[in-house]
Amino acid sequence: MKKLLTILLVIAAVSPALAQSDDFGLWTTLGAQKDINKQWTVSAGTEVRFEDNVSKVTRAGFDLGVTYKPFKFLRLGIGYAYMRDRNAGETDINYSTDENGDSYVNGYNSDASFRRDKNRFFFQATGRHKIGRFTLSLRERLQYTHFQPAHTERTRYRTCELTADEAEIYDLTGETYYTVNDNGTDRYFSQEPVYFNGDYFSAETVDRLKQSKHRLYLRSRLQVSYNIKGIPLEPYASFELSNNLREGFSIEKRRWVVGLEYTINKRHSFDLSYIYSNGSDDDEEGNLHVISLGYTIHL
Repeated sequence: MKKLLTILLVIAAVSPALAQSDDFGLWTTLGAQKDINKQWTVSAGTEVRFEDNVSKVTRAGFDLGVTYKPFKFLRLGIGYAYMRDRNAGETDINYSTDENGDSYVNGYNSDASFRRDKNRFFFQATGRHKIGRFTLSLRERLQYTHFQPAHTERTRYRTCELTADEAEIYDLTGETYYTVNDNGTDRYFSQEPVYFNGDYFSAETVDRLKQSKHRLYLRSRLQVSYNIKGIPLEPYASFELSNNLREGFSIEKRRWVVGLEYTINKRHSFDLSYIYSNGSDDDEEGNLHVISLGYTIHL
């Protein structure tokens, strides 16, 4: 057990180094559960996520759920979650084609980061099978998420054809009064152009509406845990796939987890885990290393 704790601590220590090329985050959860009887359980919880190398709050929200246990080996659950997520800035490049048929950059759009509300509904079924002190479980979760509309600032950069004299003035002083509108012809007094990758671009900032959207995923998770005799610690490991059902079972993200659950008594339990997420779905994208901390009270 000491070796397992050492491994988790080492992972926590080296994760910031891994995050130099990827991202590193800290997820925290606080939850409560109440057994109505041997078959029904209700739960509620809150979550706060820190990402971008633990420098920004990227999610805050809460969830409610009900679990029904028709058989010893099977649990069914339904729930709702509200999330307010931070979306990172995005840049889209505009390409045009010249008279020779060659493509070139004709400007780009840069959207600032923004926050968006998400409403999620899910249904899940979890099957469990014990082999000695090991427990194998397979969870299939059908997850629907609705993204609320949101506003952000968009800066539109368009190709700015400066004359040789104008370019020389800009190169020497960084100042000029000429720019070009969206159709690339009319010249008027406006903002200073931006010099990027050998070209000049005019800049205009406008309000951008991010339309509402919907996502439907099937999340499949296989987990194994081990109950240590006489010790209130239960290590576990899991692997999860996120399948985009709107794209025909397209696997968009993979998640690996290794963790440790510590049960103080029948009412209080803690969870510490390391998560590596690779891919993109409606929660996050890219390569993400996470330390997750959770506490649950059993009422």
